[in-house]
Amino acid sequence: MIIRVSESVYAAIDEATDYSLEHFGLVASEKLGDRLYDGLEQTAWNYGKRVTGLPDSYRYLSVKPYNLFYRREEQAGEVVVYLLRHQSRQTFATR
Repeated sequence: MIIRVSESVYAAIDEATDYSLEHFGLVASEKLGDRLYDGLEQTAWNYGKRVTGLPDSYRYLSVKPYNLFYRREEQAGEVVVYLLRHQSRQTFATR
């Protein structure tokens, strides 16, 4: 399975690790970065959870305190990771 990651996800990982470095120190920042990059790799084999209200191919994987959102394209043999969001933030607009 090929994993494609949007530039905005890489930028969000950088922002998250920078914040962690600033507030919690180097060790915490490195651990968070390692967990997030491991999470990117896990999207290839871990089906995660369905994203409510979207087609079944849209999934998310919890990498506390963040969620990685991705779309599985089984026939194409790829995963597209499109969003990294802190779990405390609302993911989609509600009506």
